[in-house]
Amino acid sequence: PVVNQVERHPFLPQFDLVDFCSRNNILIQAHTPLGHGSHELLQHPTITQIANDSGMSPAQVLLRWNLQQGILVVTKCTQKFHARQILDLLSPNSKVLSPNQMKALDNLENGTRFVAPPFMYGTSGFCWGEQMPRGGK
Repeated sequence: PVVNQVERHPFLPQFDLVDFCSRNNILIQAHTPLGHGSHELLQHPTITQIANDSGMSPAQVLLRWNLQQGILVVTKCTQKFHARQILDLLSPNSKVLSPNQMKALDNLENGTRFVAPPFMYGTSGFCWGEQMPRGGK
């Protein structure tokens, strides 16, 4: 494959997969980088603190975290204001996260998924099991 689209955000960074894809010239594209707008992610204390310190919105922080790691992102927005925030991240003058902020976001990994495709349940080797994993289980 040329591109592997996976759920990716600080709760589910999938570092091993990113490393594998990088070594094999496969691009990663993050879907659900905002956790479907989950308050659990967007209002996490670390994310809101970084947003306040950097002058970005929590959504911009989450997208910037992916972009600074060389990860493509695909996200949905329904308001012009949000679209402008996303486009601002692509500006040459866009704000960036510091190494300490990136590390703080990297440390949020807990295995939480916000997407649960029905085909991933069952007993096959590629399936998660009978229910969606949470908290790294």
